Amino acid sequence: MKRLDLIRAIASCARASGLRWTLVRQGADHEVWDLDGLRVIIPRHREVNERTAGQIMRLLEDRLGPGWWRR
Repeated sequence: MKRLDLIRAIASCARASGLRWTLVRQGADHEVWDLDGLRVIIPRHREVNERTAGQIMRLLEDRLGPGWWRR
């Protein structure tokens, strides 16, 4: 999955849910994002491994709801 597609999908769903999705800091290897108090680390590769993307999506289920990426 492309990193920008993952970030855009999270931002879109967060906006629809009324949550704040902000970039906290950038590093050479990863970015740290904040979803209303939940810190999310996203690797800075053009392509994010499907397994890693799945783990990030499951991590956000608490805030965005189960299966939020299928909407």
